[in-house]
Amino acid sequence: MLIDRSHLSWALFSGISLIAGAVSYVTYVWNSPNGPSGGSAMGLLFGFMGTLMMLFAGLLAARKPLRIRRIGSAQFWLKGHLWLGTLCIPFILFHAGFGWGGFLEQIMWYTLAIVA
Repeated sequence: MLIDRSHLSWALFSGISLIAGAVSYVTYVWNSPNGPSGGSAMGLLFGFMGTLMMLFAGLLAARKPLRIRRIGSAQFWLKGHLWLGTLCIPFILFHAGFGWGGFLEQIMWYTLAIVA
């Protein structure tokens, strides 16, 4: 799929979301006496948002078998899949405090990198 002017609304939404997330993350880090943590309220919010983005991106595959009841156009879902699938990566990094964690977390990071 060619990224052209029809992606403008998704690009703007993704860019604004990334900027808002980055500003929120920097503010959160500056105000955290113990440093960033995925278990804090902000860390959980970043993880929740990243997970929602991954779920939306995954719903493209779930949409295909539903031939009778289509929800939205295929172009809408494909663009959302591309943009939100890419945007979930920095939000999951914000959730993790840019840490790689232990063995299980590293396997999950490698899996995400392979999928991306």
